[in-house]
Amino acid sequence: MSAPLSGTVMRSTNERHVLATLRDHEPISRADLADRLGLTRAAITRIVADLIERGYISESGLNLGRPGRPSTRLELSRDWMGIGFDSRANRTEVVALEMGGRLLHREFLELPDAIPATDYVELLASCVQRIRTSLPHTLAGVGVALPGRLSEDRTIVEKTHFFPWDNFPLERELSQALNDLPVGLRNNAECAAIANARQPELAGRSRLLHIQVGIGLGMALTRNQDLDETLPVGWGGAGHVQLGDMARQCVCGRYGCIDTVVGFPAFSRRAVAQGIPVPDGPDAMDEMAALIAERARAGEMWAVDSIDELRVALTRVLSLFITIEVPDALTLGGYVLALGDDFMDRLSESVAYQLRSPSPIIRTTIEDHAAGLGAAMVGLNQIMTLR
Repeated sequence: MSAPLSGTVMRSTNERHVLATLRDHEPISRADLADRLGLTRAAITRIVADLIERGYISESGLNLGRPGRPSTRLELSRDWMGIGFDSRANRTEVVALEMGGRLLHREFLELPDAIPATDYVELLASCVQRIRTSLPHTLAGVGVALPGRLSEDRTIVEKTHFFPWDNFPLERELSQALNDLPVGLRNNAECAAIANARQPELAGRSRLLHIQVGIGLGMALTRNQDLDETLPVGWGGAGHVQLGDMARQCVCGRYGCIDTVVGFPAFSRRAVAQGIPVPDGPDAMDEMAALIAERARAGEMWAVDSIDELRVALTRVLSLFITIEVPDALTLGGYVLALGDDFMDRLSESVAYQLRSPSPIIRTTIEDHAAGLGAAMVGLNQIMTLR
């Protein structure tokens, strides 16, 4: 039998529940908060008073929609912000997000090739300090989105094909560089799923499958706007499932991974064969994809074939994962979005035909900024540590 929680632990647990409920349902009255959490009104009153005094919660006006006397509505304090880093093969997007979702800051950092882990930590810490100096908000925490595999507790980068620092304790090292500020690690697909799940286009959808397509393919699943915590950390590494071209070798060393047919190197190989170099800079993959789409519209057959091959491969991959996971919404991220509305419409039609049912593919207005915004949300969620 489990030991009963101490009063201190119980209060801390209830405080976290209050903050999480406010995050998802603000503005909300004390009475509605008590009803949602199954706590007494007296307990909620004590917890809320303490959180207001400590600067976590603020009052935001009267709730006139409930019968009886109007009640004061509560929301998380807008004095807090989160900073997120979405690091990919050729660039890092930096986002600062206010509690409540207002964008405070966005910039892009170009990373040197094969950047050492210690240099990466120093770069991120320097950027955080610069942003903290420029904004009046209190920093709740930092979120980092990375490609590759994380440890079960999401503190160690176990394997990434883009950075030469496997088994690196990034969470600990970055937190220490920031004077023990809370840091949360997720992969890029997870962060994009977190952000997309909270967009208005997905209102009423409880199960989102997000698929990120870049150098390789990754995916994440949310339930009711939060990551599905019942899945193992490595579940989203779908790009190395061997459903691709068995004649092509993946960067992992095996043959036939999905990445060999939908990853950016596979998609761009015909353009490279035409003597078209991959652009430099943080938007290299998007710029190349847009160029190939433009050449396809001009009738150049190598470009038409590149896009058709990708559409067919993605249709097969998406249809498989939709059949297995049965999401009520699917979002995409990565270079495929740069191919434009026509490609996305044809892909959705192909998936609907393959499934013999309506396609669950939905495009959100945040497009491929989703992972950066999601990383900032991971940073904001560090407020749950209640320092």
